[in-house]
Amino acid sequence: MKQRSLPIPAFMIALLFACWATILYPLGAANAAESSKDDAKLAEVRQLISEYYVDPPATEVFQKNTIPDTIKALGDKHSLYLDEKEFKDLLESVNMNYFGVGMVIAPGGDYPLVEKTFPNSPAEKAGIQSGDAIIQINGESTHDLSVDKLAGKVRGPEGTTVSLVLRPAASEEERTIELKRQRIDLPQVEGKMLEGTIGYIHLSTFGDRTGKEFKAAYEKLQGAGMKQLIIDLRGNGGGEVTAAEEVGDFLLPEGPLYHMAGRKLPKETFSTTGKERPLPMAVLVDDGTASASELLSGALRDRAHATLIGTRTYGKGSVQTFFNIKSGGVLKLTIARYTTALDHPVDKVGLTPDQPVELEPLQLIRAKDVLSPPHPKQLRLTLDQKEASVSNDSLTLVNPPVIQDDRTYLPLRFLGEALGGTVEYREGDQRATVTVDGKVLDIPLYGGEVQLNQQHFADVEPLPVVNDRVLAPVRVLSESLGFQVDFNEDTREVRISKP
Repeated sequence: MKQRSLPIPAFMIALLFACWATILYPLGAANAAESSKDDAKLAEVRQLISEYYVDPPATEVFQKNTIPDTIKALGDKHSLYLDEKEFKDLLESVNMNYFGVGMVIAPGGDYPLVEKTFPNSPAEKAGIQSGDAIIQINGESTHDLSVDKLAGKVRGPEGTTVSLVLRPAASEEERTIELKRQRIDLPQVEGKMLEGTIGYIHLSTFGDRTGKEFKAAYEKLQGAGMKQLIIDLRGNGGGEVTAAEEVGDFLLPEGPLYHMAGRKLPKETFSTTGKERPLPMAVLVDDGTASASELLSGALRDRAHATLIGTRTYGKGSVQTFFNIKSGGVLKLTIARYTTALDHPVDKVGLTPDQPVELEPLQLIRAKDVLSPPHPKQLRLTLDQKEASVSNDSLTLVNPPVIQDDRTYLPLRFLGEALGGTVEYREGDQRATVTVDGKVLDIPLYGGEVQLNQQHFADVEPLPVVNDRVLAPVRVLSESLGFQVDFNEDTREVRISKP
């Protein structure tokens, strides 16, 4: 990979990208007198902002009298002040070896959200779910509390407890949970062979072991006959950019990986030095895919023609630096922004998948379909049962198929995506568009004319809504898109397939 020659202090030792992408500077001893620590810290923070912040700071930034108010005036949620313990905890979380409760926290609206929990962790055992809002920690409100600050409060010495007040995603009822912290040692990379010659590698982070673990997983899959590869970056908030570069070297030949520029940093290109011709690849992404993960996803699409599948990524294209504050603590400050290998912006826009698939269980199925030889799509379901099969992959439905007015109904989004298409709702004219294999079906949500490729196809009654999900008539939607629907009265099985 290309040697860095950034025009910033020579004592820089590492560049990181995460939901808090960073350049790291070494900590030093505080040398200001104890009585003037606060003033010294504030003066140093102001100086660093003046010299290195990515955009010219507004005058009001330097009129604030405290460090929190000064940083808040930047209007940048990725810049903040950390004490030494918070800094240590943050690095440990990236490397996935720390004392805590085993969950990933993401920014929310008013409160931070649980993004996911890890297997066999205290959080998973307590029943904490993805999407739960964290309302309080140890009796303190988390309203507008940054993810970094909250993560630091959740972690602590082994065997100690932490109290959380949670609000489930689908409920207004809050619950309080006491969790005991334990050692969390999690693999950063996991790989396995799927059916045929498709390999699958999931990267949870880009940490100190990612390059080594990825190499081991990749070579093991190669030995098992891997010819195509699915890279799963869902929920991966980033980490050390050197780890992302190591992964890129395995997957891409020599060429650009990303570009970076800032107010004090002229544009510079960082490259991979791999030799191998890229495998056919699909990359799974979602709104938790951030920073270094977006950087790698963009490069794989730009240079290896990988297909991105899932939902729009987080949009974290800014770079932060950790500066030591001489009188104590660390300032995390945004100093640059990066673009993908082909210079596409990421910050605040994210990456739009080539194949949008919102329902998580269908994302991996779609990736396998993209990489597999063409085969007939088939969807098998049983009335009033949650178990279903899509392209021979089993999954559990949130809403089982039901009969209303002698018609079988399924959630519209599930049905459209399960048949290999995309689904788009339009609030303006209260319609939905389902696109499958070039056929465009336009459906009125409140009853009326169904159009196929802008021509009248059928008329439907208002679509039912169950559990906030719009249901669609299975036969009308499937047959209009060229599928055959068969129903077995004895087994109550519905089979949708290409004739």
